[in-house]
Amino acid sequence: MQASVVELGGSEAGAAVWPRLAAAVGEWLQAQGLAARDAIVLLPFAQHIGPARRAFAQQPGWAPQLTTSRSLASSLGPSLLAAPGQISLDAAMDAFTADALLAGQSWAQTLREHSDAAYLAARAQMVETAHLLARGAAQRPPAQRAAWFEQVRQRLQAGSGPGELERALGLVALAWVMADDRPAPTDTLFGLRPSAWIVLEAGGPDPLAEALMTGDVPALRLVADFDLAPGLSPATSLDLALCDDFETLAEATATAVLQHLNAGRAPVALLAQDRVVVRRVRALLGRQGVPVLDETGWTLATTPAAAALMALLRANLGQAAMDDWLAWLKSPLTAGWEPEPLASLEALCRRKGWRQPERLDPLDLPVWHRVRDLTAPLRGGPRKLGAWLADLGRVLRALAPLTAVEGGMPLLEALWVSRNPWEGSAHEALIGATRLSPAEFLAWVDATLEAAQFSAEPEQQAAVVITPMARAVLRPFGALVLPGADAATLAAPVPRLGVLSDADAQQLGLPHAAAERAAQAKAFAQLLRSPALTLLRCRFAGAEPLPASPLLDQLQAAL
Repeated sequence: MQASVVELGGSEAGAAVWPRLAAAVGEWLQAQGLAARDAIVLLPFAQHIGPARRAFAQQPGWAPQLTTSRSLASSLGPSLLAAPGQISLDAAMDAFTADALLAGQSWAQTLREHSDAAYLAARAQMVETAHLLARGAAQRPPAQRAAWFEQVRQRLQAGSGPGELERALGLVALAWVMADDRPAPTDTLFGLRPSAWIVLEAGGPDPLAEALMTGDVPALRLVADFDLAPGLSPATSLDLALCDDFETLAEATATAVLQHLNAGRAPVALLAQDRVVVRRVRALLGRQGVPVLDETGWTLATTPAAAALMALLRANLGQAAMDDWLAWLKSPLTAGWEPEPLASLEALCRRKGWRQPERLDPLDLPVWHRVRDLTAPLRGGPRKLGAWLADLGRVLRALAPLTAVEGGMPLLEALWVSRNPWEGSAHEALIGATRLSPAEFLAWVDATLEAAQFSAEPEQQAAVVITPMARAVLRPFGALVLPGADAATLAAPVPRLGVLSDADAQQLGLPHAAAERAAQAKAFAQLLRSPALTLLRCRFAGAEPLPASPLLDQLQAAL
C-alpha cells in the first residue's frame, strides 16, 4: 500500500513542528476513517516522545501510540538468546564462534598457519559482515528475507565483487546468518496490524520504518526534513567562531555554553561531533559547577576502571616490565593501601634502574610479596575462558573494589566477573569450552571493553546535555553548540561493511557512504530549527590549514 506523505514545513522553529505534526495526524486519520487510539506513530528517538505527547494532548479525542521502532519491538517480548553456534551480535563472543566455523575451511587454516595476524583480521571482517547482514535482514519483512539473502549471495559470488578471500569470508558469514532459525527481534513488528503506521522522518529515513509502511496497513509519512538550499530562512540565531588550536576551541566552546546559560537558554545541547573536544569541554564546565547529562556514552575501555584492570592484566599476562607493575600499583585497585611502602618500592626501582620485576623477588619487601601472592592466580599458561574469568574474579575480590571506580560495575557485568557468572547465559557453552593463552585472554578482555558502552550517572536538573547531532533534532533545547564544524570532524562516518564494498552495500540496501552523507546533511539542517546555534571550528590542524566542513559551506551559500 502506498504511504501518504505530509510535509511539515521548512526551517521553521522546532517548537512549531510538534503542533503541526499532531494536527496533521488527526486530520489524516479522520479523513481515512481510522481509529486514532489504534494507530502507531514511530518517532526517530525516545527523546521525541515527550514533545509529541504534549502536542497531542492539545488535540481533541484519542492520541495514537507514540513510540520508536526499537522500543515497540522490546515491549512486545524479549528476544531469544543465542544458542551455541548462533550469532549473538557480541563481537568478542562471536569471534569464538567464527573460529569454529573457520576451522572447517582449509583456506582459513592455511591463512592462519601463514600469518596469525592476517587470520585475526580476516576473522574480524567475517564477524563484522555477519553482524551487518543480520541487522540488514531484521529490517526486512520475514517473507522477503530469503530473496534478499539470495541477492547477497549473488553479489558475493560475482566476479566484479570483493577478492577471493573476501568472497569466501562473506559466504561463510552469510551461511552463519541464514542458519540462525530464531525469529528476528523485529518480526513482532511485521506481525502487528495497527489501524495505521505513521512515521516521522527527521534526520533521514529509518529503513525499518520504511519496510513497515510497505505492507497492507494504511501508512502516513511525516517529512520534517529540508535541504540547505538558496533562500533558506532559518529560525535560529546563528554564530560562528574560528579558533586556532584545540585548547582554544575547547575554551571557546565552554564559553559559548556558559553565555547561552547566562542568557536563560537552558538546557543547552553540546553536540558530540568531536568527542575529544567535548570531553575537554565537559571538564571545563565541571570546574564551573555546571550540571551535565551525557547521552552519548563512551566505550567502557575509556573508563578509569578499565584502565586499572588492563594495567593489572598487562603486568601479569606476559613478560611485563617493572613500569607495567608500577602502573597498576598506582591505580584505584590499591586504594586503601598504605602509600608509603608503594612509594618506597617505586623509588627503589627508579634508583637502581631495575626494569624486570623478578629483581624484587629475593628482597624482603612485604608489599611486593603481597602483590605477587594476590595476583598469582593470573599467572600461568593457557586455560579455558571460564577458568580465566573465575581467576580474575578471585584476584579482583582481593583488591580494592572496582565498584567504587567510575565504570567499575558495568565492567564487572561485561566480563561476567562474579561467582558462576556465565551460568544460564547465551555464551555458557563457549565460555566453558574455549581455551585461551594469556595473550589471547588479554586481547579478548580488550575487545570486550572496546565493544561495550558506558554512560555516566546523570546529574539532576542538567543544564547541559551532551548528545549526538542526530539526536538533537526537534528537541526543546534553548541553544545548540557544535564544536568541530571543520572538514575533518563534521564529516559523515564511513560505514563498517566487513568484506562488502560500498557499491555492494548500496545495491543491497545496507548502510553506505552516500546514505550516511545524506543523513548527516539532513541532521545538520535540522539544527537551524533551534532558537540559538553556535558553530565553532579550528582553522588549523597543527601547522596545516583546516578548511570548513562542506556542510558549513552549503549553509553559508544558502544564507
